[in-house]
Amino acid sequence: MQVSAFDAGAVELVVDDAPIAGMGISFKMAGDYAIVRDVTPGSPAEAAGVERGDRIHAVNGTSVAGLTDDAFIALGTGREGSSVELELDRDGEQRTARFTRRRIESEDTGK
Repeated sequence: MQVSAFDAGAVELVVDDAPIAGMGISFKMAGDYAIVRDVTPGSPAEAAGVERGDRIHAVNGTSVAGLTDDAFIALGTGREGSSVELELDRDGEQRTARFTRRRIESEDTGK
């Protein structure tokens, strides 16, 4: 599924009663991709080898080109234990990172 810049706001996060989980990255949208700003130590993304500076082009096969921050977060967030696949590049080399979402503990709140 491709989400254009026009309908990116239509991406909605729907999670049943399962805990919401994530990837463990902070990012900045940069037009056609999201740049990984930081990777949470011990997170699923870190275990899968995602590094600061990686450029994410797709999440589970959906292009991130033109997405808002909220739409990107909706793609990367889901049910705890669900799979996620990132298509990314590092220094021009294409990579795929696959991992399972889990709850990311906040250092500030303990939650």
